[in-house]
Amino acid sequence: MKVLKITIRNIFLSLVVLLINGCGVLDVPLKVYKSTKNYIFPPGERLYWKSVDIIIRKNANRNYPIAIDITLIKDEALFNKILELDSSKWFDQKDILLKTFAEEIVIESWELAPEDGLKVPEKFFKEERVFGALVFGKYFNDGDYKARIDNLEGMVVIDFDVDELNVYTLKRN
Repeated sequence: MKVLKITIRNIFLSLVVLLINGCGVLDVPLKVYKSTKNYIFPPGERLYWKSVDIIIRKNANRNYPIAIDITLIKDEALFNKILELDSSKWFDQKDILLKTFAEEIVIESWELAPEDGLKVPEKFFKEERVFGALVFGKYFNDGDYKARIDNLEGMVVIDFDVDELNVYTLKRN
């Protein structure tokens, strides 16, 4: 698959160079480039997660369920805006953001009770290219229960404790 992509990319670049050199008008080659560049050079970065596990600790959120959103953002400017939101503002504005930016935001939501756990389905994150990934938790008390997780690699753990959210990776021995 990788060889095919490299071959297609090389053919495409060769065609662009030939069109630019052989044609006095650059409009056609530029239109071709603009219409195909996201296929040849997709924006964003791949997520290097082998697995994502969510853990809810005993007595978390005063023993009430926690609403959880894992959010993958495919647009850099939008990611920077969402990064500024705390978790309560995220949950207040989530529906509007999803309607407005349906193509730029991929989200999975759950509500888990204390002592519950969940393995996030691999199909959610395996093929996505993103500018950022965030996890949000909705606790009863005030606080910013948000963490950036796109920079993690391997086996990712999202750990909701009594009054805090922790994210980390595990390494196999």
